[in-house]
Amino acid sequence: MGDIWKIAGLNIKKGEKIQTQIPVSNTETIMPVTFIHGEYPGKTVLITSGIHPAESTGIQTSIQLAKELSSSSVHGKLIIIHLVNMPAFQEGNDITPEDGKNLNRVFPPNRNGTLTDKIAYFFWETFACKVDFYIDLHGCSAAWLNPHCYYVGVGEEHIIEESRQAAKLLNIPYITQSVSTNNAYNYAGTQGIPGILIERGQCGYWEQREVESFKKDVRNVLRHLQLLDGEMESVDMTPEELENILYLHTECDGCWIPYVRPDELFQKGEKLGEIQDCFGGVLQTYYAQQDGVGLYMNCHLSVKKNEFLFAYAAYSNFV
Repeated sequence: MGDIWKIAGLNIKKGEKIQTQIPVSNTETIMPVTFIHGEYPGKTVLITSGIHPAESTGIQTSIQLAKELSSSSVHGKLIIIHLVNMPAFQEGNDITPEDGKNLNRVFPPNRNGTLTDKIAYFFWETFACKVDFYIDLHGCSAAWLNPHCYYVGVGEEHIIEESRQAAKLLNIPYITQSVSTNNAYNYAGTQGIPGILIERGQCGYWEQREVESFKKDVRNVLRHLQLLDGEMESVDMTPEELENILYLHTECDGCWIPYVRPDELFQKGEKLGEIQDCFGGVLQTYYAQQDGVGLYMNCHLSVKKNEFLFAYAAYSNFV
């Protein structure tokens, strides 16, 4: 019986790779999932994309990884969910159209809630609660992005440290500890499962070079977890750890005019951007509250009151 992996109503033999659509209980939607039952014993790892389905770089990464990995190279079990939120993907959106909810803001899940809650509950009970490590792939759908990674920041200290050590392996400029608990990977952390959320790709489109970088990151984490054989692939940088992320939101409708880029360093008091009217008149001005570096920024000219503009973190290592 140890050679059979029972999951999501399937019986997967050792050495098998199965790609199938899993119906989400009490809904009319599905999740496309790749299961790889390795030929050797090891951990169970979950990779997800499409929790925010308009963030296409992560989705394309999971699709390509699933095609390229085989059971002969896997030690343990690998679950790759290509689209966690299919209803939102079909609308080209990050928000579930039926109830207007953000899937990455409804944890812990409510089995008796609306469609988004039911998807979250099924995802947690069927997949996420059964794994040893969780990798969540994201990228901005409506923002310019400076690649970075969040690691589990709420939970037992050894869970936080396991998450941090994995994040430090990434070929990415910055990592930061997250203290949110209403998203999928951080909720998993509160339940004893280490994990990371990687951000690559921007403005809703994907490029193969970004996908290749994403795949290298994931493969290196899988090697670190001893799920894959082989030497760690070379990286170009060692991530710096950031703290104190600040978020700007507009206080009025208007045109967003940024004065910095998401990957630029700036000093406290420097002008970050303005909201202007359609004649170029300044309605609102934003200044840096700390020495910092940008993480992601709204890429639209038109913005509404209370809309997100810019996220930046404290940074003091100026050359």
